Amino acid sequence: MAYIDLNDTLSAYGKEILCSPGTYHSENSCKRCPKGTYSEGFGNKICTKCKAGSYNNAFAATTKRQCYPCPYGYFNIHEGASDCFQCSSLEYCPVGTRSPGNYNLTETTLSIQPTIYKQDFDSSTKTNFQIYSSIAWTLVILGFLFSRYKGNIKYFDLYVENHDYDISQSVVRKQTMIGGIFTLFFFAAAFILIGSSIIQYFWDNVNEIKTLQPLVVLEEEVDHFYTDLTVKVYLIKYSDSCSTLSNKCAENIFIKKLNIGKGLGSSENIFCEKDIEDTCTMTYTCENCWFESGPEIQVDLQEDYSFAAGVFINITTSSSIPESISSIYVGLLADKGKVFIGPKSSSFYFTLTPSYFTSSLSAFPSSMTGYHVSMDTPPDPGSQYEVNELSTATQLRVKIFLGITSTAMYTKREINDDVYTVISALLGSIAGVMSLSMIFMRLSERKYLQIRKKNEINKKLCEVLDNHYIFKYELQGPQLSMASLPNDTVEQEKFFFSNPLTDACRSKTSKVCPEECT
Repeated sequence: MAYIDLNDTLSAYGKEILCSPGTYHSENSCKRCPKGTYSEGFGNKICTKCKAGSYNNAFAATTKRQCYPCPYGYFNIHEGASDCFQCSSLEYCPVGTRSPGNYNLTETTLSIQPTIYKQDFDSSTKTNFQIYSSIAWTLVILGFLFSRYKGNIKYFDLYVENHDYDISQSVVRKQTMIGGIFTLFFFAAAFILIGSSIIQYFWDNVNEIKTLQPLVVLEEEVDHFYTDLTVKVYLIKYSDSCSTLSNKCAENIFIKKLNIGKGLGSSENIFCEKDIEDTCTMTYTCENCWFESGPEIQVDLQEDYSFAAGVFINITTSSSIPESISSIYVGLLADKGKVFIGPKSSSFYFTLTPSYFTSSLSAFPSSMTGYHVSMDTPPDPGSQYEVNELSTATQLRVKIFLGITSTAMYTKREINDDVYTVISALLGSIAGVMSLSMIFMRLSERKYLQIRKKNEINKKLCEVLDNHYIFKYELQGPQLSMASLPNDTVEQEKFFFSNPLTDACRSKTSKVCPEECT
């Protein structure tokens, strides 16, 4: 059988055989690309392997789109594979999985918003000061009472004109021990009040007021609501290049912004990166920007493998609150066994609330603007296709809609109490505590004087009865009997000696008054 060797013929003219797509040149012939590989165009010397996370079980594949991503529940860690491996029931393997994971993505919505302002102050500090101060002052007072300096307590007495309780007597200035004790109590209370007020003034004295106002009102105060905007689009299990080595977006990735204005000195950047888990992250940042009506961000990916198992969006803005941001994170996962690809975009809807901040305190900026971001309506997933339908679909589109509210958040921070207010309140409080201490001192001292006066009367009565007993029964002798006394004298004797106090005194001694009667 005769045949013509084209290699010799073409070589004579300086030409070579160009193998067709799906084949490669080897040993003077064109051979089919094996399973797990492909070749595009003419004149291929080798076949290109399908990347990890994909497979090709056909010979002579002519395009990399014939390297299909591993279906849901399967994975492949090798390049040039003709099949995928099944994941265990404990592993998470969406479409296009390179290596199985122990986590499971969910369509969660996370939000970070500015909170009510709280100073960096531990309320237990003031409580501890009050407790320890009370204990210290109590020990000081007890130390005076049980020491040899007990008598000097009266010299602390500030209530020298409040110790007279008989309206028939003239006012006499004097110092007493009870007055000194209650003066020390007043000193303790005043010390705690002053210390607590100082702590409150320096560490917990900022008041924040938040209100919602019509946007047209605040637009009279500022020309635009400037903010720093960061938008991140995460494409889960994205199967193409996504980025260059310098973290720039790949050639066929387009990001378009609508109705986003830039202020003086503003800047914007767009960059892309892809991690080892095949998550393509596209980031758009804009510093000192503002929004016109209906801002929008569009992402269009036109690479050969532009499909993903999930789309997650993170939007972060400066919220005008100095130490806070406003951020929201929303995600979509493709239906089981499908990926996001096709003409209908995956759409996300957010609301931007303008915010305006003012402060009269030197610790904060005098004024700032920003936005609070929140989700408006649930996202629309857009087009989804199964793995075996990828040859009929192209492009992955994501749209982000940002709506502006007709109301704005106004935040104002100001000092809660100025130094004059604190001093005035302290003077009033200290005067009130001093008066209250004086009232308790008078009540206690009045009760003490009443008890002491009663004891003095009882002591004198005991002495009278004891002297009477001695005179009747020791000096006049036992021959004197009751029967010999007049009736009125007998009754008096019976009264004296039937009195419980007399019995108590007589039961102890007949010559001196017992301690119980003093």
